[in-house]
Amino acid sequence: MEHLRQALDSGKKIYPDPQQVFRAFELVPPDAVKVVVLGQDPYHGYAQANGLAFAVGMGSVPPPSLRNIRKAVEYDLLASRSEGMESLMHAPVSWGSGDLEAWSGQGVLLLNDVLTVEDGSPGSHRAWGWSAWTDLVVRTIHSSKQGVVWMLWGKEAQRHQAGRLGFEASAHHLFLTAPHPSPLSAYRGFLNCRHFSKANRFLASYL
Repeated sequence: MEHLRQALDSGKKIYPDPQQVFRAFELVPPDAVKVVVLGQDPYHGYAQANGLAFAVGMGSVPPPSLRNIRKAVEYDLLASRSEGMESLMHAPVSWGSGDLEAWSGQGVLLLNDVLTVEDGSPGSHRAWGWSAWTDLVVRTIHSSKQGVVWMLWGKEAQRHQAGRLGFEASAHHLFLTAPHPSPLSAYRGFLNCRHFSKANRFLASYL
């Protein structure tokens, strides 16, 4: 937090707004976590980052990765309806604004590995120690809860999680991996990964 205070005192533009840095945890209490989606660091453009991984603030145009997440949800929704099943993450989402708070209300923790970023400088706060914080969060959830779905999109998320949790085979957790939703990789299997219905089936069977 000292790095953050110094940056703000020096007049640097930091995203998200300081009041939203821990928003993901405020919206999803530890005992309510059902799904963890791990992002990298916040969007680095003006008025985009809102404290939730992959989401953007009200009034911001959804970036390409978020638009691809919407496509994947819609694809899964159509397939799931044909099978007579709704998915946990098919809750009404304000796709026009890109705010994914509706998912948070269902127990989906949208967690970035790094919680802040400097304007126009992606990855600029990776050395600030945020990863140690999120590592503690991840390990605590994994060790203290059962029946959690982990959605790992992209090599970075998968590498971090492999190091933290070892992808242990467990009847109490479900690890789902897919390419990152970025336009550079989404076509390689993200758009039809159907992680949302897979999560729903696991949670339903676990309960």
